[in-house]
Amino acid sequence: MSNQDIIRDIFFNEIVNEANRNEVSILEIDGFEHIYNIGFNACIEGKLNSGNISDSKPILMINNKEQLLNMLEKYITEVDKTTNYFSNCEYKQRMKAYMSFVWNNAIYEDFANPCGYLKKQIDFLKNPKFELGEFVYANDIVFSSIINSKNKNAIEALNGSDIVVSVKKQGIKMETPFVFETKIVCRENNNEYLLPSISYGISNNECYIYTIQDKNNDKDTIFSKNINRIFYSLNSNVSKVEEERYNELTAQGISEFSNYHLNQNDEIVCDDFPENISKVSPSSIIALTVFLDSLLKQGIDKVKVVSCLPIRYYGKEIFYLKKHAYMTNKNNLTKEESDKLLLDYKKEHLRIQKNLSEKLIRNFRRLEYHFDNCFVASYPLELDEYLHFRFREFTNSNNLLLNSIMDSRVEHKIK
Repeated sequence: MSNQDIIRDIFFNEIVNEANRNEVSILEIDGFEHIYNIGFNACIEGKLNSGNISDSKPILMINNKEQLLNMLEKYITEVDKTTNYFSNCEYKQRMKAYMSFVWNNAIYEDFANPCGYLKKQIDFLKNPKFELGEFVYANDIVFSSIINSKNKNAIEALNGSDIVVSVKKQGIKMETPFVFETKIVCRENNNEYLLPSISYGISNNECYIYTIQDKNNDKDTIFSKNINRIFYSLNSNVSKVEEERYNELTAQGISEFSNYHLNQNDEIVCDDFPENISKVSPSSIIALTVFLDSLLKQGIDKVKVVSCLPIRYYGKEIFYLKKHAYMTNKNNLTKEESDKLLLDYKKEHLRIQKNLSEKLIRNFRRLEYHFDNCFVASYPLELDEYLHFRFREFTNSNNLLLNSIMDSRVEHKIK
């Protein structure tokens, strides 16, 4: 059998059928078959080949089987060029793994145009845009002039710190092939503080951001506490501006908001306020600023932000359905009790996804607030499923911490 015949057999006879059941079986290097919650339906050349059009799984629209097979073969070839978790598996095992995990990171429009999606994934693999390795983004940052701290000596000890970036390859189970990691390194004692990592891909000179993932830092160390004091200065005046906007909207009778309260500075904080930009992590804003500024130096000034991945969302839905069945049986619930529990789980599922999506969007709204060189061009579902973000040269902001970082930038050199 030719490679394409093997691909045809594995994809159409195994993956498509197993994905309909949301249980794709992959034989891994440990010799055991592992079941993954990868679920989608398939419409092959006009015929719904598997699944029920009424369920919530995305539908893979295959208008031309041969064209899709060609793109799958190209994708497999590109993935197989670099060492990965499945590199030591037999070829058929590797092919099935590659052709399965790739759909985890597709949005609905990708399922409607799978060949275009695979081409984009190939672009992601070919072009990290940055050299793999480390470079110093900013050095000799002065922190002591940023905040008035009772522990002035401790803050001054952080002066001269660097911001160091690492661009690394990621495994095929992750959202993207490459990740942009940022950390603050204190020269005084070599302590490090990890900023959120950004999973990204580059295609057609546009950057796609899939995740902004917080890192675990030991919050109890003196170093971390001092860094967090500095980061808190990024919130200066944000709640005040938010409160003024809140009062402006309510005065116009546009809406009434619930869930509002006073924070420790007696400023109004409203969790339901649609323009809320205070509820973001300062470390995410710094990591994004470094990333976007670094992209600009590579000639990229457009970003598309992914706010929801259907297969991962559906996998969580299956988890709640299984949990509901287990709890119903364990507690011998009545139909009324069982229905209520299922509704509660569905609400919880939606709440978690809503929070994740809104948190991601708020990061870019916050950047708009701090810098006048960037703006949100469109939000998810206005033009398509992406948040579109545009930016130009980063110069001054309305915040002392960000300005201090901007003033400390250096030429990017691989260590």
